[in-house]
Amino acid sequence: MSYKARAFSCFLIVRNPDQPNGYKRYNDLSINDQGGEVTVTTKHKEPLKINVWILNFVPRVPGVRPTLMM
Repeated sequence: MSYKARAFSCFLIVRNPDQPNGYKRYNDLSINDQGGEVTVTTKHKEPLKINVWILNFVPRVPGVRPTLMM
């Protein structure tokens, strides 16, 4: 079964001791439900580049729904 990809947005939380609360939240990362990749450059003193991949996993077992995996 195939269907048209639907766009959605998500967020990523990264631990960062340089921030007053100890973490940094990156909002409104755009990706689609067919799979894809998002790259975030952090705001650490030495910036990190984080790649997040979303995979649309469709199992071959009857009765098991497709799921998004990170």
